[in-house]
Amino acid sequence: MANMEGFRAADMRESNEKLVKRFLMEYGECTKMDIAGGLGLSHPTVAKVLADMAARGEAESAGKEDSLGGRSGEKYRLNYDHTHVLAIILTMDRLQYRVVNLARRTKEEGSLPVEGQTHIARMAELVSDVRGRFPNIRLIELGMSGTVLDGRLLYISQADFYLVGSDVAGELEKRCQLPVEAVNDVNAMAFGFFRRHIEVSLKNDSMAYLFQNRTGPGSGIIVDGKIVNGFSGFAGEVANVWPPQESLTDQIKSQVAAIISVVNPRFLVISHDRQIPVDREAVRAFVRERFPAHSVPRFHFTQEYPTGSMPELHFTTEFEENYMEGLTELAIDGVFPG
Repeated sequence: MANMEGFRAADMRESNEKLVKRFLMEYGECTKMDIAGGLGLSHPTVAKVLADMAARGEAESAGKEDSLGGRSGEKYRLNYDHTHVLAIILTMDRLQYRVVNLARRTKEEGSLPVEGQTHIARMAELVSDVRGRFPNIRLIELGMSGTVLDGRLLYISQADFYLVGSDVAGELEKRCQLPVEAVNDVNAMAFGFFRRHIEVSLKNDSMAYLFQNRTGPGSGIIVDGKIVNGFSGFAGEVANVWPPQESLTDQIKSQVAAIISVVNPRFLVISHDRQIPVDREAVRAFVRERFPAHSVPRFHFTQEYPTGSMPELHFTTEFEENYMEGLTELAIDGVFPG
């Protein structure tokens, strides 16, 4: 019985610490009273959590709050450089990476070539090298094209790619002794765009992200701030929308129609390679003519938000930044799971 109570107390401490960390992540510099009131925890509990975090270097003093005539409370913030995360984009012939701290500041980024069947070995070498400079890396977020489920690459349009069927994340985790999470590339793009442009004003809303480059289309779906994968990780594989179309514009029309009809998101983003011409006006006209006005999601250009009541289309070519941003956001969420 005593052991069970000890386990429960430890679980409670860990749970309270996660709550305080996430609160500081969201609100920045806070007093003990701010945290206690915001989380519904007692003042002594918050004080103990902050003292423990400060002793480990995870939190630090941010000075006194502005006085309103009474006693000024001390403010606390996370030590953002106590923890780093590493995002890696895996392609057929290259690895791109970025190290960020908890303030989402980039500490290092770069890329390196991959030849032959050496992706996992090259990633392990990269992790070892980067950890020499950033020993506080706590999690790796890995982005791959194709169907990704539980760290395994299940499907990709290039069916002969040697990693199909492999537990890529699990193998890298064994070699590096660090937690590794893996995500589909377009899902990461969708999550990055959502965090950068949508969630700031409309939390817990729905969004679909349709991506097109020269290797084919894909889409990511966000509902209530979370990626929708489907039971097998196949959700969003719009390359299978039937029937196939002759022109790229008609193909996008079919995919947009499928997304609006099945998912009906509040926002739908069309993202494409800068070298691929997309007839935006034709897509706009198709959406207006095909669907009743109340069902049409909002689309808008790059970083602008819709200002009127009429639905607008959103086209973007910043998919590379959305991709890396999505990976780093997922990694930070992985360090402090909700």
